[in-house]
Formats: sequence, C-alpha cells, structure tokens
Amino acid sequence: MTKITSSTPGSLEADHGGLYLLCKEAIAALTGMRDALRAVDGATGWMQHWDFADRAGYLGEHLLAAVDLAERALYPSSLSLVRTAMEHQVIDELLLLASLYEQAVVGTSDDRHDELVSGWRAGEAWASNVVDVRRRGKSTVLVRRGHEVRDPDTGAVVEVLSNYFAVLEHHNATLGTSGIQDVFHDGIGDVEQIKKWARENDALYRAYLRWSALVANLALNDLVDSRQEVALGVHYRFLSAFTHATATGYDLIDRHTAHPSWARHRPSHLISELVLLYVANIAHDELRVWKRFVDARPSLITLANRPEIDRVVATAEQLAGHLWYRCGQPTEYDRMREGNRRVWIAWDKAGPIPPPECHYSAIPTNEVGYYSDVIDRLKALHTGTGTELTTGFFAPPLW
Repeated sequence: MTKITSSTPGSLEADHGGLYLLCKEAIAALTGMRDALRAVDGATGWMQHWDFADRAGYLGEHLLAAVDLAERALYPSSLSLVRTAMEHQVIDELLLLASLYEQAVVGTSDDRHDELVSGWRAGEAWASNVVDVRRRGKSTVLVRRGHEVRDPDTGAVVEVLSNYFAVLEHHNATLGTSGIQDVFHDGIGDVEQIKKWARENDALYRAYLRWSALVANLALNDLVDSRQEVALGVHYRFLSAFTHATATGYDLIDRHTAHPSWARHRPSHLISELVLLYVANIAHDELRVWKRFVDARPSLITLANRPEIDRVVATAEQLAGHLWYRCGQPTEYDRMREGNRRVWIAWDKAGPIPPPECHYSAIPTNEVGYYSDVIDRLKALHTGTGTELTTGFFAPPLW
C-alpha cells in the first residue's frame, strides 16, 4: 500500500513531481494568454477578446497564489482561494461559450403567457432572437440567443456575444441593496433612480452570478451534464467549508494534518495534493474553454502557443483526471463503491444478500454514482481498501 506521509515546507515539487510541474505550466499558459492571443492575418482584433484573455490571466494568478499558500501549508487559505478560482472559471466559461440566456417576464397571467407564445411563433420583432418560451411558476421565461454583432455593410453576423458580456459590464458588486441607498445619497441626482438601479443590479446577480444561477446557465447551454452538475455541487460545498468561517473546514484540516494549534502547521501530502488537483482541473477547464472559443473564430483569432496548450490540457487529463471533477472517469474505487451500494440496496429490500449479477467493473461508466467525501476518497485512492466482507469487493491503491 502507498503510505501517506507528511511533507516538509517547500517540498510540493518533491512530493508531487509531475503534478506540481503541470500546475506551473498550466498557470503559465493562463497568465500568458494575452500575449499568446493573436488576430488572424488580415482580420481586425476585437478588444473584448483581449479583455477575456486578461480574465484568464487573473485566474492564473489566483491559482498561483493557491499553490504558494499550499507550499506554506496554509491550507484553509489555499482552498478558500481555490473556490474563488472555481467560480471565476465557470463565469469565464459562460462568458466565452454561452449562446443562450433566459429572460423572465414576471407575473404573467395565463392569457398573457399565451399571447407571448403566439407572438414568438408569429415571428414578432421582440422575439427575433427567442428560441423558446417556457412557463415557470407565475412567470414566462424567454430563452434568447446571445447578442449578434453584424457587419454594418453586409449585415452578416461577425460575432456573437454571450449575455454574460453585458452582465459583467453592468453589474456593480459594491452598489448594495435598494434599501440602503438613502444612507449614501448625497443629494445629487434622483435617489429613486439609484434605488431602481440597485434593484436591477440585484436581479442581475440572482439571475446570472450567484452559484445556483451559474450552474443553471451552464446546463441551459449544454456545458455540463447531470453528473457534472452533481460534481460541481460536491466541490463547491467542500470548498465553501473553507471560504466560510465555520468549524467544518478547520476540523477537516486538523484531522488530516494533525497539528495541535494554528501556531504549528504541519504540511500534509494528502491536502497539498488535493490543492494541486484542483488547480490542475480548474486550469484545464479554462484552457479547454479557450480552445473551443478560438476554434469557433478561425477567421478572427488564434493562439500562438496552441501546441503547448494542447499538451497541457492532455497532461492534466492524464495526471489529474482521478479527481473526477469534470474531466476524467470513475476509478476502480468508485466502481467498487457503486457495486457495494447496489448489493446493499438489494439486500435491504430482499432480505439475504443476493449474489452480484455481474462484477462491479462491468457497471457502465454513466451509472457509477458520484462521491460525497472529497478527502476520504482521495485517501482511499492512495491506500486502497480491504475486502468488503458482505460482497467480496475491494479496490487496490491507484498508484
């Protein structure tokens, strides 16, 4: 069995070798995105493309800081920053790839809903970019395509902007609620207009920027499947344990680093590996998104370091895919757990334990249930499991 040992400060490269180097290369690709992004010969560059590249650079800086904090065994701080990076990457994915967005018409009667459906089907002007009209509670939801940019001479569509471009342009994270604006009003301008702006600002956040809205918009644009939605929820909750000052995250670090107080940090092979796995997977997703974004615009932009990005993405899938975050496949351990689960459920319903109909390795990949305990699963991948007495199933160490 692989023994999980404590590392010493400054030893991430020594402890994790290729995974550590992969993270550094992936971070370099992100922070160098602006320099690598080029307009195709003869094409006119779009300023927003380089603004998007700057966002990739900011994400790379977050991930670099998370690695540096893990190097110093400051794991709660590192994992808090990882959650920021996770949200950042998802927003970037929607900014670059989302082609659909929802617009809610609140408080529509059944008659008004039917009118909107009829207007959409009749091709009325307001519905020129509407692809679906849905009923949701007491509201009608219009599903619209992104914002088309047309050539002024030919009328041809030359670019399609995600609605997240407008959201990020207009949302002000420091504005505050409508109810607090009287406190700040200096007598200049109409406070009621400022309150209206605050209400609209809050509506933007709720519809597009809070976590549940981000995941819903990923699903709307077919950027995640149902399994990936579950995975994102598992990792968001896990990382939130460090972002919020509750006991859960600190207790997890105490249990797996065995330091007696916050004055004495002991590095952990397990937790530092987890940080690197998150960094590699988040960087992988950002680079994968950029590849898709650039490939959709062959007449506009290219990446000068595309072979290097292709290599980093492929290496991340090889060295960090066992986190089974969004890329990767379930491991033998995950299949073993699914096999045990199926037998135990059947036993609960039928009395004596039935013999498994087939070995757990034959379970289709899309039927393997996702895990809920991030750290314990990673530990089990290192150590393997003993034979389960009721099923005879076991999983060897992954390495």
